[in-house]
Amino acid sequence: MLLAVAFALVFSALEIALRVFYPQELNFTQPDSYLGFSQIPDVHSQYLRKEFTHGVYINSKGLRDDERSYEKPDGVRRILMLGDSFTFGIGLKQNETIPGMLEHMLNSNRESPYSYEVINAGVGGYGTEQELIFLMREGLKYNPDIVLLSFYSNDPSDNLRHDLSVLQGNELVLKPLNSSVKLRKLRVYLSSHFHLYALFAKSLRGVKAGLEPGELGLANDGLYLKEPGSQIRLAWDETKGMLRKMIDVAASRNISFVVSILPGDHEVDGGALSRLLRKHSTDSGIINITMVPGELGFLDSAKGVFVFKPLPLLVAENKNHKLYYDVDRHLNPYGARFYAEKLFGFLNASGIVW
Repeated sequence: MLLAVAFALVFSALEIALRVFYPQELNFTQPDSYLGFSQIPDVHSQYLRKEFTHGVYINSKGLRDDERSYEKPDGVRRILMLGDSFTFGIGLKQNETIPGMLEHMLNSNRESPYSYEVINAGVGGYGTEQELIFLMREGLKYNPDIVLLSFYSNDPSDNLRHDLSVLQGNELVLKPLNSSVKLRKLRVYLSSHFHLYALFAKSLRGVKAGLEPGELGLANDGLYLKEPGSQIRLAWDETKGMLRKMIDVAASRNISFVVSILPGDHEVDGGALSRLLRKHSTDSGIINITMVPGELGFLDSAKGVFVFKPLPLLVAENKNHKLYYDVDRHLNPYGARFYAEKLFGFLNASGIVW
């Protein structure tokens, strides 16, 4: 009994000391029966990185956004923005996220009979598969007028890794999750509430990272190989099927569908590409850096689909102002604002918003 009390006192003292003097990044994701994982509702957390520090608020519906009702207010047009950590906004304060800035631009200095809400449905680590499942199970409840999918280059790899569903004809069939996912609840609770546990988990990740490559590179994930293997071809085939399903879902409900092909820093910045090639000892001769937009070329002829390709705009602007963080590799605040401005211009020029 005395030993238990002593342990509790020591644990409490260490926890308090960490919260005051050395706070940790608390986890804000949880196992999800359909999506593999989702964000924990009503959570306040933070990112503490060398290049940036900012808070994170997850609303009551599990989104990094203001509180939104499912019922759409009168006089409001809604954009549901699907995506991964770039849409979520790693490295960006709440008001600097791409959905947040786009909403501000849509509602500022415009003669429109409508006001706009841009719902941030971005979740770090999501691929096209999870974005499709989210759209069908949750996103449509918001009655969006526009679905805006931000497609990032690692989405096919994420789809292959998560493997949550299969398309049978035009029907999306969810696979049963394995038991290891269902057993994560205790770990999730500890990592989302206790700084001491978060520090311990971070230390373990650091040891593991010293033994194994922690990041898939250009050659490792195979997406940019001039001659990709069968697994990558399968990932692309599945991804294209999911995109076609998204298009069908939107069309069946008279929802405008927009795909923005968001390039990574290695596609925009020659220096970033060189660093990545050196890091993974990859010969530039075996890769095709234009592979991703090439695979998505079928969207250009898809009926009712608007495709935004900001790569040339980002390449030109990056020569004058750095758009991405060097280490984290997400868009920095300047880059996110520049991208949001160009996306806003595209939506206006395409007649999608008025």
